[in-house]
Amino acid sequence: MKDELLTIVASDLEFLADKWNQDIDDPSLRRSSNVLRILLVDENLLKAWRQAGFTGQPQILAPSLQNRLQLYPLDRIQFAQTGGATYKDTTVQTLFTLNVALNQDLN
Repeated sequence: MKDELLTIVASDLEFLADKWNQDIDDPSLRRSSNVLRILLVDENLLKAWRQAGFTGQPQILAPSLQNRLQLYPLDRIQFAQTGGATYKDTTVQTLFTLNVALNQDLN
């Protein structure tokens, strides 16, 4: 059973590395997002990490909103998201919707 989880997680990580590129389409993304859910929400990645004998937790590098949220007063931010993806040569990382125009005084 131990080897089975390690094999499955390794296969899932290889799948994501091979298939998730800038040409991924919406149906494929929708179906494949289950792999991420199983790895992260169901904690299969962490379980396999521990079974492989590693300590601590695996690190997943991702953009953070922490520095970006300091650019605007929080009461002016309607929506903020971060992530990271390249799609058709465009990189999407952070998105904000403010309730004021940028040329207005934000304070």
